[in-house]
Amino acid sequence: MSNFQKWMAGGAGLLIVAMAVWMGWFRAAGPSRELTQIQAEMVSVQHLPAAERGKAMGDMRTRIQQLDPADRDVLRAEMRRSMEVGMQQRLDQYFTAAPRDRVAMLDKEITAQRQREARRSQQAKTAKASSTGKMAGREGGPPNGPRGGMQKMLDNTSPKFRAQMAEYRRDMNERRRALGLPPSRGPRRG
Repeated sequence: MSNFQKWMAGGAGLLIVAMAVWMGWFRAAGPSRELTQIQAEMVSVQHLPAAERGKAMGDMRTRIQQLDPADRDVLRAEMRRSMEVGMQQRLDQYFTAAPRDRVAMLDKEITAQRQREARRSQQAKTAKASSTGKMAGREGGPPNGPRGGMQKMLDNTSPKFRAQMAEYRRDMNERRRALGLPPSRGPRRG
């Protein structure tokens, strides 16, 4: 092989590596800076008042949609794990509480649900009055509707968790009925 051929082969190899890097085939290990920032904000946004939290979450949702698909997958997996841990902690707290404390916990959750429903209703009215008719930041949701992801998460949990969740839902709906409210809507099937 002549020197010219060696130079050409080396140049072609460098060109292939450069194109692969440019196309994203080789990625630096670890999360991107944007992903790291979003993760930190997701923790801090939970402490904001509801009105501010809604706007911050909408802004974050837009930024998440613009992430690299691999970073979005990392973020979704972390969010799923965080939700599972948080829900398991709430269930453990509920099932170890005295009956009187359970009722108080249900009442607190029902109040929070009603506040969320009122905010969503107000947002829907505002969105309907706008020219687009869409709620800000709500495009591109799960294909099965907003609860499709929740059902998928529940399908991947332990039988114990699902049993506790079912009992909690029964208790919640029984308490709502006692307060003259309709049953809450849980994750949709199918």
